Amino acid sequence: MENVISMDLQKGTIFSTTLAFEYYLPKHKSGTEGVILNIGSIAGLEPFDSIPVYASTKWAVIGFTRSLGMERQYKRNNIKVLAICPGFTTTPLLDVDEDTFLNSNYDEIYKSAKNSVVLQP
Repeated sequence: MENVISMDLQKGTIFSTTLAFEYYLPKHKSGTEGVILNIGSIAGLEPFDSIPVYASTKWAVIGFTRSLGMERQYKRNNIKVLAICPGFTTTPLLDVDEDTFLNSNYDEIYKSAKNSVVLQP
């Protein structure tokens, strides 16, 4: 659980986006605008009871992205901050590690949820 929170939020999104937004892009963009694209998830748009820790990190990614994407922030340095939110996609990421779940009951909930949606290729 700690790895999911650390990777998705602290190291993955917050640190790299802040670094790009505040330091790198204002100095090194070649045009008048810059764009930062964060990777969210459908799990950040709708509640997912089977993967609450992962879903909460994706809600945070969306909230962080939307906060930096507001007009007042854009006017500071002409950098757009956007997120894409893919759905369930057939990748190794769907083979979830047990550490992602709060307890073993979530494994069954996750399997049921995964089997109830159409997977993107």
